[in-house]
Amino acid sequence: MTLTDLLSHIFEEIANQGALIVHPATEAEINECNDGLKEINCPSLPKEYIELLKAANGFEWFGSEFFGTNKIIAQPTGNVLRDIVTVNKEHGLGSRPALKRP
Repeated sequence: MTLTDLLSHIFEEIANQGALIVHPATEAEINECNDGLKEINCPSLPKEYIELLKAANGFEWFGSEFFGTNKIIAQPTGNVLRDIVTVNKEHGLGSRPALKRP
């Protein structure tokens, strides 16, 4: 079982308990997100986070939120899940030099 398979199973379980789960991210969405991060001088997505995005392109559950590649407005609640690039911009992370990976 891959990490993506395991995460998909977990998301399926918590969706039944009221979690907001977004569709799996496509390669194009992941690439676009990485391009956006690069534009604001942030490091690219770690491979583990990419695996999470391939299972669910963001989710919210009991106040915990994992940011996806796109802003999502949930219906009918109107809850907003912010995207990774926007969150980094809001926190001024794009103004810092990019981190070097070991």
